Amino acid sequence: MIIKEISEDRLVIFQDKHTYTDRQHEVLISLMYKIEDSKLPLLNVNVSYNSVTVQWDIFKVDVETVKKNLLTICESLEDLDIKVTKKNIIEIPVCYDPEFGIDQDKFAVSLEELINRHTEPEYRVYMIGFLPGFMYLGGLDEKLHMKRLVIPRKKIDKGSVGIAGGQTGVYPQIAPGGWNIIGKTPLEMVKEGIPIVNPGDYVKFYSISKDEYWRLYNDKDN
Repeated sequence: MIIKEISEDRLVIFQDKHTYTDRQHEVLISLMYKIEDSKLPLLNVNVSYNSVTVQWDIFKVDVETVKKNLLTICESLEDLDIKVTKKNIIEIPVCYDPEFGIDQDKFAVSLEELINRHTEPEYRVYMIGFLPGFMYLGGLDEKLHMKRLVIPRKKIDKGSVGIAGGQTGVYPQIAPGGWNIIGKTPLEMVKEGIPIVNPGDYVKFYSISKDEYWRLYNDKDN
């Protein structure tokens, strides 16, 4: 682990390798929880593919104190026996009707193949960010990799399922965005202020009809 200073109130802790296994991501998740459990006056701790970002209250603690404490935590973490946790799989229904999948025609596959390739993997949740509950999922089929939009849309519907590069994810609320939209889920990504997935979880998409979409959408308990 190495610590890179970004500003007086934000540090990023990086893995020191260029390839990341599930086990290495588990180490970062363990580090995130260990930092959260520290007595530092922190505002936010968030894990990503290869780093942990830490933000704190500059009026309560200075950067050097935080760096010293984080270095101690990192050193002790290296001695721990971190094990990849049992898969926690969250199933998410998606309607791939072309009405919802407004960017489907960009992919060099039929709609049936797009659905099959998108619903086949179990995607690892590498991070939550950009929006509360917006999950960055790794493990996308290479044939579905697609660059972000050159000009992001000003408005993406809540529940839209998108692809950007080798990632896929779901917009938890209406927002601007540059991901390629291939479908929509009626599921709430955030319930009572808490995301339905956490880093280290896995997501499995499954296809539903438009009728099923609206049935679930209108079900207040979904």
